[in-house]
Amino acid sequence: EPARTRPAQTALAAHDIAREQLERARAALPIAELDRLDELTTRRQALQQAVTTVGEQLTGLGPAPRWRADRHAPDRAQLTRRLDDAHGALAAVDAEQHQLAEQLADVDPGQVRDQHAALTRQLGEHQQQRDALQAAALTPAATSSPGHQLPPGSSDRRDDPAALTRRPGRDHGPGHGR
Repeated sequence: EPARTRPAQTALAAHDIAREQLERARAALPIAELDRLDELTTRRQALQQAVTTVGEQLTGLGPAPRWRADRHAPDRAQLTRRLDDAHGALAAVDAEQHQLAEQLADVDPGQVRDQHAALTRQLGEHQQQRDALQAAALTPAATSSPGHQLPPGSSDRRDDPAALTRRPGRDHGPGHGR
């Protein structure tokens, strides 16, 4: 038995080394940075829309009157705060987006995503192969060992379909038990 498991253990160890290489290659891809850049682009669009909407609302209030109290002063103050907040958030997103874009300047996003998908697929196939190797290593050998051989002329009851329906200890010959 130890002689049989050594090749299996060697094959599993080789598979584990190959898996680690695939995982390192996949981890080296800037996929998280590309995803973050996509998120920032979506966030920037939403913030730009907010700036536009709040700006339109603020403009819709019209100018503050000079000679009497501004009845829209609380609304104007709230919209101005919202506009300032949106501009601040937009500036932060722009800065992070610019930094990431510089970092990824030489990267082809489509190629990186294709490589990531291919490596992920290879890792899945690799895991299936490893599982099969491991199952084969744990499965007893197809041939019986000399200590488990049946005597000549006898049959293994698992190979006899009629034996599967008989109950032990009863004679099921013709005319008996019916």
